[in-house]
Amino acid sequence: LQVARDMKVLAEGMDIPRAAMYWKSFQLGIEAEALEGQLAEFFGVKQGVLVRSVGTNTPAEKAQLKAGDVILAVEGAKVTSPREITNALR
Repeated sequence: LQVARDMKVLAEGMDIPRAAMYWKSFQLGIEAEALEGQLAEFFGVKQGVLVRSVGTNTPAEKAQLKAGDVILAVEGAKVTSPREITNALR
């Protein structure tokens, strides 16, 4: 029990990697992730969806989306996650 507490204290001071979650839409042709916190602040928004990459010959490329674009709304409805984009496109 003491060892577990000691490990917890040690871990609190460490920079522990965490999984980065992103979404890939084959229908639209993009990879994207929810944008929040410091990264959202960097882009000058409170929240949205960051486009990580755009496939060639896809609807996204034809719509002139580029990596680094931030999607804030689809058809006037605010989006805060890639799943909301998928739902809006359906």
